[in-house]
Amino acid sequence: MKLLGAQYRRRLIQPNLTPFQKHLLAQFLDSKEHQVFPSDKNLGPCVIERTEYILRTLDHLSDATTYTQLSTEDAERHVRDTGSLIESFIVNMASVLSPADQTYLERSLDVTDQYAYFYLMAKVHKTPWAVRPIVSVSGSITHGLGCWLDQQLKPIVRQLPSYIESSLALKTQLSRLDLNFENVLVFTCDAVSMYTHIDTDHALEKIAVFLRTSPLCRGCPANEIIKGLRIIMRNNVFKFGDTFWLQQDGTAMGTPPAPDYATLYFGIHELEIGPTFAHSLIAYFRYIDDCIGLWKHHPDPNVDLQNWNDFKFAMNTYGKLTWVFTPLSKRVDFM
Repeated sequence: MKLLGAQYRRRLIQPNLTPFQKHLLAQFLDSKEHQVFPSDKNLGPCVIERTEYILRTLDHLSDATTYTQLSTEDAERHVRDTGSLIESFIVNMASVLSPADQTYLERSLDVTDQYAYFYLMAKVHKTPWAVRPIVSVSGSITHGLGCWLDQQLKPIVRQLPSYIESSLALKTQLSRLDLNFENVLVFTCDAVSMYTHIDTDHALEKIAVFLRTSPLCRGCPANEIIKGLRIIMRNNVFKFGDTFWLQQDGTAMGTPPAPDYATLYFGIHELEIGPTFAHSLIAYFRYIDDCIGLWKHHPDPNVDLQNWNDFKFAMNTYGKLTWVFTPLSKRVDFM
């Protein structure tokens, strides 16, 4: 034991903050006038006046098409009903779930605090800076089912032709292309508030058909995934301070399957429109709500412009989701 203790002696960590910086951060953490919160893209902690933080949050939650405020009693009842739905889901899936999955789902319902929690992240890389809404579902009543659904969707999503998991994967894919870049331009496009602009009814309908019919989904428990997604996407109840909210439309933010759900939803559309533009769109990749593509020019400028406009129109005619495109160029910033 002494030998092991010597071998695994803890190393002293050298902080990269000065004593003054550490003291200042501690003061902000204890302050009732300021709010310390994270930034997007992992750019570090941010500090803002607490009243401004609350106003920014309530400004986001005031979107009545996406959120509904609940009374304490309604929130408690909604969470109880959601727990009952998940219990019935587990019972009805007994023949599909492995013993380990069934045990995991049952134990996931035994939580002390059943609610998810809402907070903001600062998008300090934007000018002017903006906020990204986040819901932390970890430890809530829906977290276990969300993790199971995420496990089911991942192998399907990874088969989508447009799927990339990282910037390194994108670089690898692009390096494999054997192209004459003299007549090729590049573009990017970003979804406008992707999660909240995915129509829940439309998404569940499209995903249900895809899971039941696509060769990419062969062998997956399609009906069970669909039932689970309906529970997760329609029952996202969370707290902010002492207030309770229900997300009534859009992707259930913070839930484990949210990224794969959103990726699959638009991936279905990409599969539908892809063949139409194969002559011009010679490469196309997407990381959730960020796309990059290589566009081959048509010899006739008028035809080329029409093809480009038709492609952008096709991308923007799928439910309520819309995309903002950069111009065709020789250089872009991406991810």
